[in-house]
Amino acid sequence: MILRQVLPEQKDIDCDGLAGLRNVLQLVPVRRGVTMLNLVFDEQGHTTGKSGSSRDISNELDYQSLMALRNQADYIVTSAKTARVEKYRRSRMAPLVLLSESGNFDGIPAVVEAAAGPQESPVFLVSQHHDSGDIAARYPQTWVRVIDYTQMVEKFASANFVVAETGLSLSKKLIASGLIQEIALSVVGVRADVKQVLNRALHSLGLGNPDPYYLASVQDTVFARFRDLKHHATQY
Repeated sequence: MILRQVLPEQKDIDCDGLAGLRNVLQLVPVRRGVTMLNLVFDEQGHTTGKSGSSRDISNELDYQSLMALRNQADYIVTSAKTARVEKYRRSRMAPLVLLSESGNFDGIPAVVEAAAGPQESPVFLVSQHHDSGDIAARYPQTWVRVIDYTQMVEKFASANFVVAETGLSLSKKLIASGLIQEIALSVVGVRADVKQVLNRALHSLGLGNPDPYYLASVQDTVFARFRDLKHHATQY
């Protein structure tokens, strides 16, 4: 399996299978103190398929990129909606942080199921518009921690690295708030011009055309990373 790297320098890397690809991607430097949004797109700019899940368009190559980021993260943040659709379990790599405007975390395995991952791995529940005490009473599981939005921001500010795995709507809000500083995109099934495909994905996040600081591909899957997002905001 050959990773064809274009940026920051052009070279081909023999990854020796999926585990090797994960190891190579994990060696791509991440800046400390940032929250990086990770998203997978197909060539048409979709982030989910017919079932509403990213699993419809994701592949094993994209999964290695996700795991490479999770392996370096202090926190994994996503929305309650995404966690519910994707059936999130508690992670051995980092604590989960789940966001919900409604304060509803029902139906999420990581929250309500004892067998859904290591119980020593905490799950932080965050809702800006609902009382923390009420949420804590509804979810008394020993692995659950209820915090407010300000506490979440403080945790992220003191963390070495945070990875966000949110859908388009929440991702745009987090970018607008300044909580997201960098983006990692995986685009699967690429047959057209790579720059055009990446720009389509960035535009769907309300961004202009920032240049990637990292760009590589394996077969028809492209990996790209971007920073300095505030200089390229177009609309939210």
